[in-house]
Amino acid sequence: MVKYEFRNDEPDIIHGRGYVYNLNYHIVWCTKYRNQALANPIIVDSLKDKILQICRENEYTVKTLEIMPTHVHILLSAKPKESVTNSSKPLRPSGFVKSIRKR
Repeated sequence: MVKYEFRNDEPDIIHGRGYVYNLNYHIVWCTKYRNQALANPIIVDSLKDKILQICRENEYTVKTLEIMPTHVHILLSAKPKESVTNSSKPLRPSGFVKSIRKR
């Protein structure tokens, strides 16, 4: 199990123009049939880098990321204009599988 906690200088309550919010999403992915596909440290590092890259591109703030051999937990903060489905869409595991297989 690998757990990453990120220190953010941002406060928990974020003030925007005309709104105040504290919106966090807890997203969990499991491997198919609970195979221990995420036990390899190389895969774990590339998965972590890919998640952080996608979050930076989409302006999400990762609060906690935990990668276990059979599943991944991610706690992220997004702006209220993003719905749950739109914020989790770029982070879907299908993109990670394709990028890992290319290596």
